[in-house]
Amino acid sequence: MPLKILHGSKKCLPSMKALWRDTFCDSDEFIDLFFSEFYKPRKAFLRFDGDELVSMLFYMDLKVKFDGRRFKTAYLYGVATKLSERRQGHFTALHNALLEELKAKKYDLVVTIPQNDSLFSFYKDIGYTLPLRRCEYELETLDVERADDLSQVWAKKKELHKKSRQAMSILESESQFIESRREHRFFSYDDGYLGFYPTKDSFRLYDIISDDPLHAPVKLVHYERSALIMDLTKRLDPERIEKEKPVLSFLLN
Repeated sequence: MPLKILHGSKKCLPSMKALWRDTFCDSDEFIDLFFSEFYKPRKAFLRFDGDELVSMLFYMDLKVKFDGRRFKTAYLYGVATKLSERRQGHFTALHNALLEELKAKKYDLVVTIPQNDSLFSFYKDIGYTLPLRRCEYELETLDVERADDLSQVWAKKKELHKKSRQAMSILESESQFIESRREHRFFSYDDGYLGFYPTKDSFRLYDIISDDPLHAPVKLVHYERSALIMDLTKRLDPERIEKEKPVLSFLLN
């Protein structure tokens, strides 16, 4: 039967959830959360072979600033293909349809977080060439206080995003931020917040939310590849991004 690409719909929800579960092994709670809070039918691209869903991808909107300029940005998320249908060109077809629509809607950037290291080369080959980094820091003091109100942490990020100019600033919606970081821990100190994400047996310090992050009570331990950017309108400065890579860090779950 002919292959076709459709946007999401209520009718497709069971098939999308089943493919998500088979691909990512997430809990039903998380899957239901994604489709109730973040999923938008027009921002879902589905590839069907007849009536069978064989591949899908989604995107969400981010607010990005670089050198004081705003960039309309799509965050590519939830890329999944049925195991028996992989390497059949389904993702390429969906991704091409996505880019065509994003360009028509005047998007500037696409950001994606590859699921594993092997995928960085794959995404680089199709045009995602500007790397962002995930930093790891070491806390230098215990003079911090647990911050449980994530809406206040997000408000600080929003304030910094509004003022930012000298580096890249990425802002999710409040619901995206809160829901994606419910398992994280945040601590406040004199000038801002520190964010920790859970690992298998501990928490790792990865984020500084502050007007003056260079004077936070932390030491940079190392940074690693976290995400890639496709610049649709060629307005970014790749050399500047590479030069400031320890600063341009963020984490989206």
